[in-house]
Amino acid sequence: MKKAKILFFVNGFAPSAEDYALASKMNANVSFRNGQAVAVGGLEDCDGVAGAVPPAYKSKPSAEEAIKALEEGAKKIDADEVAPVLKKKHKESE
Repeated sequence: MKKAKILFFVNGFAPSAEDYALASKMNANVSFRNGQAVAVGGLEDCDGVAGAVPPAYKSKPSAEEAIKALEEGAKKIDADEVAPVLKKKHKESE
């Protein structure tokens, strides 16, 4: 399953120990970014955001929303892929 790409914004050049602790609990690919150095107009692609989110990224889903959406999407894809196989096996056993 593809993991969500999360941008975790911090106020400054380096994440704090607390930032690392929060990021380590996410089932996602987390990249830290300095929220004070965001260029307007050149937004980085991501699935969700966390931390001290700058105004330019406020319209993006939260990390929790993005992770949940990808997990639910993966479950739906798995079910859609398995259903035809099970249906075929059921017909063969009749």
